[in-house]
Amino acid sequence: MKIAKPRLPVKLEDSDSWALVPEADVEKVSIDGGELDGRTLPALNIDEVRLARLNLSGSTLERLLVRDSAMQACDLSGVRSPEASLQRVTIEAGRMTGWDVSRGQLHDISFSGCKLNLANFRYARLHNVEFVDCILSGADFIQAMLHNVRFKQCQLDGTEFSHSMLKHADFRGCDVTGLKGWQHMRGAVLDHDQLLAIAPQLAADLGIRVED
Repeated sequence: MKIAKPRLPVKLEDSDSWALVPEADVEKVSIDGGELDGRTLPALNIDEVRLARLNLSGSTLERLLVRDSAMQACDLSGVRSPEASLQRVTIEAGRMTGWDVSRGQLHDISFSGCKLNLANFRYARLHNVEFVDCILSGADFIQAMLHNVRFKQCQLDGTEFSHSMLKHADFRGCDVTGLKGWQHMRGAVLDHDQLLAIAPQLAADLGIRVED
């Protein structure tokens, strides 16, 4: 699986401040630090931007669009951004507990070392997305569409995939014993050891009784 990288300019202007008007466009800058103070924004467009240590926790972003950007050590915990659109974005070491991206569109996204426990991906569409070394405990992918999505060395205990639609969703290398919704996960890719580990749970989900 090949994920398109952000199309960032070679040189970006440094910005010391994170000042946002009610409808904000942030373009072609590098920003280190700042916070949104839990505010609500009708729209936030981020395009060709490097963000580091930005705190958006508890904010409501009614229309979020992120393109060709890189985010490092940013805090999106509890951020409400339903129907957000992200394209060609890398997110490293993000704190994203309880992030709401339900009904969102995620294309060519790389999450690395992120805390995404209890994140809400319900009804979201994920295409060419990878989660590497991420905590996804209790995350919700109910009725989400996952096409070319890879989970590598992720924590998936309690992660919910009921009624999801998968097309080449690769879980190899993860502990999947606590994952929920196996009966709806046609299209998942597992290794042999994972299949043996989940066999009792899979049988229970399918209503199969195993007796000696």
